[in-house]
Amino acid sequence: MNKNLLIVTLISLLIILIPSLLISLGLYFLLGHFLQYLLISMGTIFIIGQLSNQYFQRRIELDIQNFQARIEELKSEQSVEATCAYCKTRMMVPIKLSQRITHACPDCKQVNLIVFQFTTAQISTPLDLPQLGTPITAILNDSNPQGM
Repeated sequence: MNKNLLIVTLISLLIILIPSLLISLGLYFLLGHFLQYLLISMGTIFIIGQLSNQYFQRRIELDIQNFQARIEELKSEQSVEATCAYCKTRMMVPIKLSQRITHACPDCKQVNLIVFQFTTAQISTPLDLPQLGTPITAILNDSNPQGM
């Protein structure tokens, strides 16, 4: 058995056993029947521990999900350098591609709208350039194979 697992198990048993003993002793002095109260208090503490453990596990999972959602939100936030359409002041504007983007110019206080225009381009292959150190005569002979 793993040493850490053994330590955690012993600590968990002590956390259940010590309060159960104290509760059982108190009830024994008041009402008698020590063993019944010990078993009832141990079961009650165990159930309460399990319920609180499940609650905190769900809470941690929700916190992780919220944290991951926040990371995705921050990833989607970028900024663009924009020029005010009214006074031509240049500024950095935070943008979210999933929302309409308006901002007020800090100088003239006019509201500007950021508009994106997307286009396509052809992908070309790189030129086949000769290696450095190749003699010029070899380059000329390769480009003029007919001897012209």
